[in-house]
Amino acid sequence: MSNPVLELGTCFDWASPLVASARDLANGSNHTFLVPEDCGWAARDIRRLLRRHGVRVWGLMIVDRTILLTVRRAQARWAEYLLLRHGLPLLSGYAARPGQQPRLRRAPSGQPSLLSRFERWIYRLQNQLDL
Repeated sequence: MSNPVLELGTCFDWASPLVASARDLANGSNHTFLVPEDCGWAARDIRRLLRRHGVRVWGLMIVDRTILLTVRRAQARWAEYLLLRHGLPLLSGYAARPGQQPRLRRAPSGQPSLLSRFERWIYRLQNQLDL
């Protein structure tokens, strides 16, 4: 059951999409899973499940009674397996199978980019605050 006051508050949330977009840029290729809000799991519990198994999660939002969470494309099949194994219904398309998507290769660089350092700082802060 959703709370009307919380739903109203999410209409004015501009920070979550902004942070998610920054993380999308920093992490490169990604996959977003859509899970119905009434699946029996809280969004934070889904994130904890995936993090506990080594999956990096960002962009956790609830939009129109749907939980959105984004993971690295390299971890998408593992995340998909974990979600399905724990009985979570997926509304989105399944993670790409090998051979369907070409791998993007990054040029080697000596120092992490400013955006990458900012993303890591946000990720550590989010983990410390358990958001």
